[in-house]
Amino acid sequence: MELRANFKKVFWIRALMNIKVLNIVMSLFLIHRGITLPQVLYLGAVWSVANILFEIPSSYLADRWGRKKTILLGIVFGFLYWLFYLTGDAYVHFIAGTVAYAISVSFFSGTEDAIVYDSAKELGEEAHTFGRLGQSLSARHVIKIVAPIIGVLLARDLVDAQFSMIIGIDIIATIVALVIAWSLKEPNHKMDLEKMEAGVMRDAIKILKRHPDLRTAIFNRVLIFCGFLIVWQYYHVFFVDLGVSLVAIGILWGGMHLVLFTFYSRVHSFIKSHLITRTIDIFNLYIAASLGAFLLFWFLFPQPYVLFILFLIFVTIEGMRLPLFLEFYNKKSASYNRATTLSLASLLKSVIEAPLAVLAGFLITIDIIAPYALALLACLIVIFFFRLTPHKQYGT
Repeated sequence: MELRANFKKVFWIRALMNIKVLNIVMSLFLIHRGITLPQVLYLGAVWSVANILFEIPSSYLADRWGRKKTILLGIVFGFLYWLFYLTGDAYVHFIAGTVAYAISVSFFSGTEDAIVYDSAKELGEEAHTFGRLGQSLSARHVIKIVAPIIGVLLARDLVDAQFSMIIGIDIIATIVALVIAWSLKEPNHKMDLEKMEAGVMRDAIKILKRHPDLRTAIFNRVLIFCGFLIVWQYYHVFFVDLGVSLVAIGILWGGMHLVLFTFYSRVHSFIKSHLITRTIDIFNLYIAASLGAFLLFWFLFPQPYVLFILFLIFVTIEGMRLPLFLEFYNKKSASYNRATTLSLASLLKSVIEAPLAVLAGFLITIDIIAPYALALLACLIVIFFFRLTPHKQYGT
């Protein structure tokens, strides 16, 4: 059945669009092309502003025009992103590439999850969406188990020809994703005409107003995730300069993706739906502990590999929160506005990320460790002010 094939197709589209072999040496690549470390962090702010501008129009398009067409556009802009980075030799080129990437992500944001949920609903399998979603999300990590190792081996000398080679891999993967997306079957997501006429955006905003626990969950998710993004943008340079070998980074990073792939593919077995909020709160405590230990070791015992392991613990646990939040969000939204509701959460992330990225770019000129302290502060704010109480689950 064509509709059932959507699950496998979305899986491989996600897998191919998230290979991103260049990511394992991204900041090293940018510095090689003449970009400074503060400018690397400022690209995060550029991405956030572009995402703010395109997030809502793209998700509105997904609800009104169709999930399949929106995904196809997202892949096209993903191709432009890699093309700008392949040929870029000035900061403005990388700004343009980052904007193209932000547009690509905005077209995908919520749309992939919506097509999985809508396909399951039309097939009468909505009760199993948590497992379907976890399996779909695991696609982001399946190829990344080996991609970081391939990346560090191909770019071992950090020369331009090697960087171009690994970007070429991402370009080919994007083209294959486009071919698969072309064969997607559009599920039925048009519900009551009166609800449609009431306005997709207005209804999604009403959902946020009606459910304070949903608002709390969004801030819980995005603050810690933004802290992760800040330090992720330059961790390659940070740890290589400390003395961690590039090959070790690739192998351990691939191991992290193996853990996330396993967790995502079996998340419905590991975590029961009624324990989602409690699990998120526990994960947040683990994240704060790993970041706190990281900073403690930095000042008292700055052993490079110990620091990298603590950083990986932080990244892994932060990644494990994603399917829990997406399940939470999806239970709060209806099929016809699901993509818009999920994208509103992504929009708030960009609103918070933009000033944090600018602040991190300034702080890194003072001390290279400062953005890690900023990430810990974001986590502590969540723990003290945006905790998800165990007795609040999906509500009505």
